[in-house]
Amino acid sequence: MMRSFLSAGRRRARAALAGLDSARPVQGVAVFALMLLLVVCFVPLQQNGDGLLLTVMSLQKLTVFFWEQDRFGNLGPLLTAWIRDPTANAYAQILLRLVCGLLAPLFFCSLVFRAPSQIWRATLLASLLVLIASGRWLMQEMFVEASPYGMSFACAGLAAMLLRAPRGTAGVVAGFALLVVAYVVNFGLITMALPLVGLLALLLPSAHRWRLAVLHGAAAAIGQLLPAIFAADFRTPMAAKASFETLLRFLVSIREGTDWHTAVAAILPAAIGAAVVLWRRPWLARRVWPVPAVLLGVAALNVTAISASSWVAMNNFNLRYFVPAHVLLMAVGGCALLGAVHVLLRGRAARGAAFLAMSVVLLLTAQNRLRGLRHGDRDIVIAAEAGIAHAVARASVAQSLDAIVGAHWEVWPAVFMTMQYRHDIEGRGGGGDVFGVALHGGVRARAFGARLAAGRMRIGCIDLAPADCANSVRQTMQTGPLRIASLAPTQPLPENHVLTLMELSND
Repeated sequence: MMRSFLSAGRRRARAALAGLDSARPVQGVAVFALMLLLVVCFVPLQQNGDGLLLTVMSLQKLTVFFWEQDRFGNLGPLLTAWIRDPTANAYAQILLRLVCGLLAPLFFCSLVFRAPSQIWRATLLASLLVLIASGRWLMQEMFVEASPYGMSFACAGLAAMLLRAPRGTAGVVAGFALLVVAYVVNFGLITMALPLVGLLALLLPSAHRWRLAVLHGAAAAIGQLLPAIFAADFRTPMAAKASFETLLRFLVSIREGTDWHTAVAAILPAAIGAAVVLWRRPWLARRVWPVPAVLLGVAALNVTAISASSWVAMNNFNLRYFVPAHVLLMAVGGCALLGAVHVLLRGRAARGAAFLAMSVVLLLTAQNRLRGLRHGDRDIVIAAEAGIAHAVARASVAQSLDAIVGAHWEVWPAVFMTMQYRHDIEGRGGGGDVFGVALHGGVRARAFGARLAAGRMRIGCIDLAPADCANSVRQTMQTGPLRIASLAPTQPLPENHVLTLMELSND
């Protein structure tokens, strides 16, 4: 009787596992949806001038690259250009960045596993580790700021999936097109992707790896040529000077922007995977060791190369430049956890149940980790600039201003909010006809000059005296001598800022 009871229990367990296995796609979608919900609920989504400028570009003048840059392609602004409400456009772009940020480990996981189900599961585990490991600053850079990393790695990962088993010429063309997009969105991908695919093709040659290496090389070449065509006047300085001092400064920046959660998420999963493989299948470790060696070696190489860049030094070794290596390390952890499951368990259903159990544990850990980031501010503009942006927008609507002049971080939130106010008043067709005269605003110099030639322009100057404001207009918009006249009394803005209202005309 006891034997029959145990046998019935085993049958019920097998049936339950079979049911779980049949729901594999649903499980993956559910885990991804829960991760996305965690980020939306807990990570502050407010935007600064750089983030809001993406919406301004999308609605005012869509260019191939970020205004006055040659490194970042405007994929987000392109995909959302049909959304004419500025706030809806901004949130749509944030959603794209969130989804692509969660898909970023896909590229690295596709280099480790072959089966699509294994690649997707490793990607989900890696993304959960990203949520656990990333503090406030890494989370902001990864998902919220105007960062190209998530989109570029997501495009490269989807390309790798298409090119793994391409269905004829159409599959190869589609995969290659995604690779070109990845390098255009962020040409910095060349410092991470090319070494990875090239070294793996050399150490573990196969038709797929060599095809991937060749196509990556061709896509990188196109990504290098396009800036010379579409952004020839805005070349990024590529000088580099490697030294122990610059490496140390970058490492200090990484240490200051991370904590023990990051170290545990980077080390513990990889250690567990390595221990399980060495314990149960040492022969497998001898066979596949080049893969983790290449991944970790390229991560170290990337950090070293980035630290030597003059551009990174000019930006004070900002933590954002650690994001690619951070995602790679989390991908190694996700692959290690999934590899440990495959070594310990044989049945497909048992492996699926183990993946689901790990996902639940990591989701709960991520929720606890992210809870501290939550706050009640729901304005799309960051709190430091929201008051100024709304005040300038109200004045802009009241005075029918043509342009807003000042510093980058104040001007673009004010331009964005002016567009929103005008859209709310005028409807779908309104909101786009206000110039920002600040860093990046020179892209619209020709349109500004045409407006000025047609007559007087009304402008608002944030924290600038009339003469300084006119000089800023001349330099940014490349105009000739200007005649200035007072338009209205100077208006006070929040936090001791002021708005000077003037009329401009050609002298």
